[in-house]
Amino acid sequence: MDKNIIEEYIDAISDAYTNKEYNLNSDTLRYIKSYMLYHPNDPDVIKAKTLLSFYLSNIYTDINLTNILDYNDLKYKKIIDYFKIDPLRIYTNLISLFNTTIFIPEGSYIENNINWFLKDMGYSHVDNLDKSLKFTKDFPIKGGKDPYGTFEEEKERYLNFQNGIKDNDYYNFVKDKKSSELCFNRYYEGDPDRDYLYKKLGNIGEYYTYNLLSEYNPIFVARDLGNGFGYDIYTVANIDNKTVELLIEVKSTSNPDKNYFSITDTEYKVLKDTLSNDKAEYIVCLVYVDVKNNIYKHVYYRPIDDKTFIEINGNRKYIFDNTDQYGNYIFKEKQKIMSI
Repeated sequence: MDKNIIEEYIDAISDAYTNKEYNLNSDTLRYIKSYMLYHPNDPDVIKAKTLLSFYLSNIYTDINLTNILDYNDLKYKKIIDYFKIDPLRIYTNLISLFNTTIFIPEGSYIENNINWFLKDMGYSHVDNLDKSLKFTKDFPIKGGKDPYGTFEEEKERYLNFQNGIKDNDYYNFVKDKKSSELCFNRYYEGDPDRDYLYKKLGNIGEYYTYNLLSEYNPIFVARDLGNGFGYDIYTVANIDNKTVELLIEVKSTSNPDKNYFSITDTEYKVLKDTLSNDKAEYIVCLVYVDVKNNIYKHVYYRPIDDKTFIEINGNRKYIFDNTDQYGNYIFKEKQKIMSI
């Protein structure tokens, strides 16, 4: 029986590498991990570890990092291009098998774990893994994805929800919230209706802004790559005869009188980073959304320092006011701040 389970595991390793999926359940994986831990010299266990290390080595040997890591002009384009071929993202199921069945010390980064495992299995040097370790240490992008419908679908879902219609998209949203420990502990406060409505409104505002920028060939980062980048839309523009990367964070509201917006810690770090980069600029796009009447209004703001956003082609300002209980940075419209 034990041997058959390890044989299933070996098949699962191949499936995770070739088809990027496997069908072993969590109970089976826990049993495999325990069996492998207590039978390290079993020939089938050695065979499984050898195959796993071979495929893990392959995913780093096969990727071509040269074209990405050898150019330096556009820092954020480099981050985006790397993330698109990041083995940790592409081979999620293989990494999951590795992480759940091989004994790993707690509290270390997954690529360090892979590096140690490959060295233990006789792979003394994987050049791309070394490069990847350095790159992801400098740019720790996670890129967790949220599902998006089309622009029209998101608007329909928003209106349906306001009319009391909860479809599968809503129930999947709640399920994802509850299954994500990070979201549950930090953000989920027992009001899925509010969170869902805000999420749909945010998606609609992002789509609207993305469409506004269509002539600049934008990348819809939040939809297509994930929400760990610190901005929603990426594009490149020629400003004063200089190529500039624009990192656009969209803040949507259905309240025409709202006088503040917030940015997360990740967004704030990217904002601060762009202030010292003359080839990149962080932009906040405030979007008023009235889905029912199909009314949209937007204003772009750029930072003049890490505490002040000023309207582009205008003179309204948003000034840093405080951080909330979740560590988000709150910016308020200047004339609304009594202390100024």
